[in-house]
Formats: sequence, structure tokens, C-alpha cells
Amino acid sequence: MNITIDNSPSITNSPDITSEQANKLLSLQREIMEKVALGLEQEYQIVLDQLCKASELLIPDAIASIMIYDTTHSHLEVLSAPSLPSDAIDALNGLVPSEQAGSCGTAVYSNAPPICI
Repeated sequence: MNITIDNSPSITNSPDITSEQANKLLSLQREIMEKVALGLEQEYQIVLDQLCKASELLIPDAIASIMIYDTTHSHLEVLSAPSLPSDAIDALNGLVPSEQAGSCGTAVYSNAPPICI
């Protein structure tokens, strides 16, 4: 088995996390893990929203979303985007993956994770 370690730099201009951000992130992580561990079906949307909010805590002015690929209709649908206005979510719903379809659409099209700076 070959293991390759990627030592390439990550985002270098991102600010350090403050202790307040770290505490908020830890609190959100605990809440998310509790809901996942309990497996409550009605908590599903809350967990997705909290994952987005946790991501947004790490990068100032970031807006996170979670989308799913609808194989029946060959497009993306927003599952969670708690910081996006509803008209933006409406515009994203139905996005067809392609090389020019934003970070999520391009990621699905190229089968690679999106890295946005």
C-alpha cells in the first residue's frame, strides 16, 4: 500500500481563529455530535444548518451551503444554506453541473472537492 502525504500549503491568508471562535466552534461541534449520536430524524435539518454555521465561523464573511445532486433531474438542490436569502437559494436550486457552474456545480461536474479563496 502506498501512502502519499500532501505537504502543499493550504489557504495562507486566512486569519487565526480567536479563542471566542474556537469556543463557539467547539460548542457547535458538541451539539452536532449529540444530534448525530441520537439519530433523531427531525434533527437532520438542524445538523446541516449547524455544519454550515460552523464553517462560516472559521472564515470571516464566508457563506456556506450544502447541496445534493438529484440524479433523476441531473441538477443540484440546496439542502442547507442558513445564511443565504431565500431568493439566492431559489437561484441555486436546479443548478446543472458544468465547468462554469460555480464552485458546487463545477465540483460535481469534475468529481473533485471545491476549494474557494
